[in-house]
Amino acid sequence: MLVIIEGVDGTGKTTLINSLKEVFKDRRVFNLNYSYPKCWEMFQAASMARGEYFGAVKIFGEILEEDPEAIIICDRFHLGEFAYGPIKRNYPEWLARKTFEVEDEILKEIGKANVRLIILGVSEPEIVKTRSERPGEYLTELKEYTEVNERYAVAAGRTSLPFSYVLVDRLTTKEVFERVFQFVKEKVE
Repeated sequence: MLVIIEGVDGTGKTTLINSLKEVFKDRRVFNLNYSYPKCWEMFQAASMARGEYFGAVKIFGEILEEDPEAIIICDRFHLGEFAYGPIKRNYPEWLARKTFEVEDEILKEIGKANVRLIILGVSEPEIVKTRSERPGEYLTELKEYTEVNERYAVAAGRTSLPFSYVLVDRLTTKEVFERVFQFVKEKVE
């Protein structure tokens, strides 16, 4: 199974991923995160941070073919480019929209039944901005948090992948985990 966790900084992606890893500790779990280049080395793949998603999807498919019980958890994937690209990397809108093209490849290589996309959104971006203010954070202005969050909401309406959109600022950490776990579990069992 491929589980993609998307969302603006500070929405609890890392906390959620750590909880999922713990629950699925009896399976082979790969946790992939842009921030930790060592994660990518094991795949001998080109860095997804440079937008080489198609090669990564091919490798994900090979892993899941070899071990159908494996779980690959991505701390952001293609929708991160759609949400962050125009705001932080000055991508033109047409280029940001092209990131959806990888979804056809995901469905072809992995199959709809084996993919889960979780988008963590917020109704009040100032809450997560305050929670995630640390030196060197990627987003620094409330306007950026708001824009990225809005782009993730747009992505939820455009994705062709099975997804769950969870407003995290209205739920406890436990409630977020329970919703996501039920969504993931439906197809894992």
